[in-house]
Amino acid sequence: MQVVTRKGVAGDSRRIMMEPRRLSEERKERLEKTIEKILKKHRIRGASVAVTDKKGPIYERYFGTVRADGEKNGPEKMMMIGSNTKPLTALAILTLKDKGLLDLDADIRTYLEDFAMKSRFGDVTVTVRDLLMHIGGIPDDLGLIIDKEKKLPDTIDALREDFFTERPQTMYAYSNPGYGLLGLIIEKVSGQSYEDHLQKAVLDPLGLSLRILDSKESRKAMRDRISASFDKKENEHEDPLTTLTAAGSSTYATLFDMIRLARFFLDYENQSLLQKETMAEMLERPASDHVICESETIGLGLRHDYIRFYDENVGKVLGHGGNTVYHHSTFDILMDQGLGFIVMNNTEKGAMVCQKISRELMSAFLAERGLDVPKRPKEEEKGEPVFAEDRTKTYFAPGYRLPFQEDRKGYLILKMGPLRARLHHAKDGFLTPVPKGIARLPLLRSAFKRLRFKPASIKGHDVLFVEILQEFGSLCTLFAGADDEKAKIPDTFLKACGDYTPVAQSPAAGLVKQAKLEVKKGVLTFSMKFFEERMTYSLRALDEKEAIIMGFGRGARETVTLHEDDDGRFILRIKGLQMTRKDA
Repeated sequence: MQVVTRKGVAGDSRRIMMEPRRLSEERKERLEKTIEKILKKHRIRGASVAVTDKKGPIYERYFGTVRADGEKNGPEKMMMIGSNTKPLTALAILTLKDKGLLDLDADIRTYLEDFAMKSRFGDVTVTVRDLLMHIGGIPDDLGLIIDKEKKLPDTIDALREDFFTERPQTMYAYSNPGYGLLGLIIEKVSGQSYEDHLQKAVLDPLGLSLRILDSKESRKAMRDRISASFDKKENEHEDPLTTLTAAGSSTYATLFDMIRLARFFLDYENQSLLQKETMAEMLERPASDHVICESETIGLGLRHDYIRFYDENVGKVLGHGGNTVYHHSTFDILMDQGLGFIVMNNTEKGAMVCQKISRELMSAFLAERGLDVPKRPKEEEKGEPVFAEDRTKTYFAPGYRLPFQEDRKGYLILKMGPLRARLHHAKDGFLTPVPKGIARLPLLRSAFKRLRFKPASIKGHDVLFVEILQEFGSLCTLFAGADDEKAKIPDTFLKACGDYTPVAQSPAAGLVKQAKLEVKKGVLTFSMKFFEERMTYSLRALDEKEAIIMGFGRGARETVTLHEDDDGRFILRIKGLQMTRKDA
């Protein structure tokens, strides 16, 4: 095995195992059995999997089928890549920056004169860089994403009805419409359509065969090349996400396209698409406190450090992921190891499957290099319990409510339904939960043992990082924000409680089911079933007609409005969706 030391992307020296490039036959056979087992367990119809270095693919496999009639998956087949389009949009923006046509730190109104949103923070400035990093205060408008009648230029009109979620550069909040605005900036500055500029400035130079297919007609014309979409029962469907091309709602790619994209970043020293300084800025972790969770952050179109490996010799990771309703993909790049990992599939609920398979690939290839990645360190000794003091507060995130309370002995505990755990100090500043009562039962205890928490402050906001420990590395998957769970609920919102449905002829009709506004444990709550996903939002009313989604981060602090129509029916606008109460 050849071992060399060189300067990494950030300039630090690391031990890098350059060989062997390929797996032993025994390890390869074991890996493929594991992948097939995962695909079978989760009923994934088709999947494409690859590992590459900068020279080319070193592992490439196609599993399953792409049509209900059993048509096999293969190298020529294309799958939707969702938000993996965002790094391409970022590259398109950066090509304009390198030509001197665009300034990353300019107000986006320099290029989009009609851009306007409602603000509770006075006149604010959103920069191009803010949009690239998801810190522009732009909401993640679900209604805009699923409306088949809207096109990219409609993004500005749709956002005009929304409020900024926070002052720009205050809160990281992933925003598809934010990348829609980047697509419009590309059109304005280049004088071309988003698709044409992307093709000429990025796809052609990189040799990518990506296709943006945003209509039934265009998909029908490519039927022999593209994969169908399947639900978890393996029934074929039409994916409903079609509007924001720059955010990745309609992009199809082959596995080899994704391999080439990974190789572009791996061979960054020899690329000619961007100036060297610009490429370095894209690849390096931004010097910013806009972290997603303790380690992870988003730079110029790429995620940084979303896995913290237990073995430091692995180095850091960057990449992105993409999920539509039925298609899922991820590419993870270990820059210091010179390896890229790509997984794509065509089945609902397949996002976690992409992650699992990518981790299995990493484990196999790193083990071949002598890095025993899967071994998690032994559980450290329990530190001192945490005194409650001023730490008692409830943290919220869309779908989550984490109350930190004081027990009878004055210690800080976390309550999750009937379960509770006392929090103890860890050496690195995190808090580890020690289950109490029935939570000590083996099945429940194991769930608590995988969680760690770290309270922090970002721009004056109390937040909570949540880290999940896995076999080979920890993941920071969400963070939450403290909010007032005892906030007064105005009579208008109390009267409006009940079951809701999308307004007639709404794009959400048929997609949203079992929607309800209610008070749960003293908190105003809206929940709905979007396809098979249950979404729950805790709301804090600002007045009789407006509320915000509590928490901090993606989906949080977005405005919810309430009014009555001419017939006296309550109309609720949430996540860009118009919902009406089902009155008897």
